[in-house]
Amino acid sequence: MAAFRMIPMMAEEFVKIRQAMRVRGMNRQKGLNEFCKRMTRYCISMLAQSIRRAQRTAIAMEAKRFSMTAERTYYYKINWSKRIFTLCSLFFVR
Repeated sequence: MAAFRMIPMMAEEFVKIRQAMRVRGMNRQKGLNEFCKRMTRYCISMLAQSIRRAQRTAIAMEAKRFSMTAERTYYYKINWSKRIFTLCSLFFVR
């Protein structure tokens, strides 16, 4: 089900890459060899973007506790210092 939700994003990504290549003048050559090179460029670009998107999705799912284990492996630790309390007190005193 998650893969079907990604199809519109992948189609949009393909259009963006195609437009960027047109602007750069990469789509003007013809021939079978140039077609293979162009498809390689599309595949590498889309694969890299898909890996980035999958990483962001995995982090978001893990942050929302979509895992079998009880512990999180990725989270932000918030450290409080005297400077933060001083700054907050300056804002709220006025």
